[in-house]
Amino acid sequence: MKDIDQKYSFGGWLPDAVASGVSSSKALGPSSDTDEYWMKQALNESMLAIGKASPNPPVGCVIVKEGKCISRGHTSAFGGVHAEVMALSNLSEEQARGATAYVTLEPCCHQGQQGPCVEKLVAANLGRCVIGLQDPNPLVAGGGVKRLKDAGIAVSTGVLATPCWLWMSPFCKTVAKDKLFVALKWAQTLDGQLADDQSSSKWISGALARRYTHWLRQKYDLIMVGANTVLADNPCLDVRDSPFINRQPIKLVFDPNGKILRAPGKKISELKQTTFRPSEAKTIYATSAQVDSGFIDECNLEVVSLNENEHPLKQTLQALKGNIHKSLGRPPFQSILVEGGPRLLSLFFKDGYFDCIHAFVAPAILSGSSNRIDSMSPLKSLAEMRRYENVTTAQLGNDILLEMIPTE
Repeated sequence: MKDIDQKYSFGGWLPDAVASGVSSSKALGPSSDTDEYWMKQALNESMLAIGKASPNPPVGCVIVKEGKCISRGHTSAFGGVHAEVMALSNLSEEQARGATAYVTLEPCCHQGQQGPCVEKLVAANLGRCVIGLQDPNPLVAGGGVKRLKDAGIAVSTGVLATPCWLWMSPFCKTVAKDKLFVALKWAQTLDGQLADDQSSSKWISGALARRYTHWLRQKYDLIMVGANTVLADNPCLDVRDSPFINRQPIKLVFDPNGKILRAPGKKISELKQTTFRPSEAKTIYATSAQVDSGFIDECNLEVVSLNENEHPLKQTLQALKGNIHKSLGRPPFQSILVEGGPRLLSLFFKDGYFDCIHAFVAPAILSGSSNRIDSMSPLKSLAEMRRYENVTTAQLGNDILLEMIPTE
């Protein structure tokens, strides 16, 4: 675990994301008077909002006075109070007066389902506010900072801004560009195999890597897999091994040709106990095939009907940005975690439909040729090689985690 002791990732603070027990967000070692220390506390507090804040950002806030944390808060479930309000609600006027608030995202200054947080901070007569990341939402974007300064509150910005962005990246992309945030995840051997040529591999990565994957499943709104992975692995795609569980993700099965529907009855029976096991949340099934109404009802499916003559992946993503969330009784989607298999991942690579990569590399050689990512046509030279910006590198057990973003 030593390698990850000082690692931030798209999943937040790595020691907490792969913890085997209750989150350690309140046990960060000796106190310090540095802004970075207290922002780190706020970031760890924000991890308690995983899975329940979306489409609001998972924000954390700690309030410090005379070198001690006197209160903390994180974003409640959608529609509930924000981090700053939760933190202030524990304090009297006298306790809050002159204190410093550390907030991972610029306090909002507009009316949504909750009132503007910045007004609560102003009313508390704080002495200072330290902000991790400026809000990319055009409704805020500097307005919160201006309101604080106009009220005579000292403001510092950009403290641990990159870790704050990593943690809140789905929100940042959605509010800035009105597009889904797409994360690709896979585990591979040193020679690039995601499974053996018989597609019979169960786990390539170890326990810590799998625990981090379960944590990420809470962060993202949807977990997407292709038909071949479903038929080969019977994946449950749920959250089981995690420090705490705030939600189960919505499953999205991409089967444009209806391959699953043509599977033998025994396989269908198995899938009804795993991938298509009915749950409170519907499973989204994207296909161009005709789906029997009995199968829809039995498996609690929401079918996205694809046109055979149009790009199936593009159609699916467009549907998710449409009104499908209304039929599921939930807020709009912000993010997708694509867990494979190699053919589906290759489609995302070829079309450029992704924002980050979570890759786990196991120190093993498997050999084979069938289950590899085919990201593009063969290159003529190294000069054409597609490169990515490495954001996080960490050792998780015996595996190496690489998190990357596309370069411009």
